[in-house]
Amino acid sequence: NPGLNKGRIKDMKLPFQNVGKTNVEGLDLDVKYSFKVGDYGTVKLRESNSYNLKFEQSIAPGSEPTDRLDGIYHPKWSNTLRIGFERKDNEVALTARTYSSTKNIDDPTKLQDAAITNNRIGAYTVWDMNVNFKPVKNLDVSVGVNNMFDKGTVYSNSAYVDTYVNSMNDIVGRYIYLNARYKFK
Repeated sequence: NPGLNKGRIKDMKLPFQNVGKTNVEGLDLDVKYSFKVGDYGTVKLRESNSYNLKFEQSIAPGSEPTDRLDGIYHPKWSNTLRIGFERKDNEVALTARTYSSTKNIDDPTKLQDAAITNNRIGAYTVWDMNVNFKPVKNLDVSVGVNNMFDKGTVYSNSAYVDTYVNSMNDIVGRYIYLNARYKFK
């Protein structure tokens, strides 16, 4: 092997280079509304929506960005709907997190059998629930469960990718949490 007769390589310097471009356009909407229910408490509603209008990317020096929107890594939209009820220092809330369906490919610029690419991966929704309360002065407690119904992982199986869809999943599945915070004065 030529080159190995001079000894072993001990160090290499490979500086990072920005060789591509990314152009992103989108809209974000966050709407909140609340109303009193007599002396019982307050109902709180919140809708947060992100809509991607454009996701173009080039990954080679000098190449023009190409449209990569609607692949498994860049869904067109996602939203979160939260419904809560608050009374004094207590609150219970239910949240739905939804991601749009996508093409069954990691990068829509790649070529593969159209029957596979056009066979879309369905939209994905998970439900979360949490309760916040103050059992004593200066102590805040939160108890909740994310992915309440333990919805399974969404997979993509195409010529270029055979794995779970990052942008659409709760990889952990259902999980329960408890948080407590005490304020010392």
